Amino acid sequence: MLLWICIAVIVLAVVGGSTLVTIRTLAAWRSFRALRGSVGRALDDMVQRLADVEQRLERVAGAGARLEEPTARLRESLAAASVLASAAAEARTSVRRVRAAVPRK
Repeated sequence: MLLWICIAVIVLAVVGGSTLVTIRTLAAWRSFRALRGSVGRALDDMVQRLADVEQRLERVAGAGARLEEPTARLRESLAAASVLASAAAEARTSVRRVRAAVPRK
């Protein structure tokens, strides 16, 4: 009789262990599938965002190219303004010297 009880306990342990392993394996497989779906959606979203950034960079590069000519003209204008400002400063200095030499009433 004791032998049959030991065999029954062993069979129950094997069946219970197999059931537990099967349940845990199914849960792990479901988690893996859910993770794979989440990762796939996240990668698709990241690819879309990268495409948006690439388009923005292309627009910025185009705007930079359009600004090169006006920037060059601005530099030329600033150089001319600098020359005019220094000429005006020399003229002011000359006028002050002349006014200093002329007596006041």
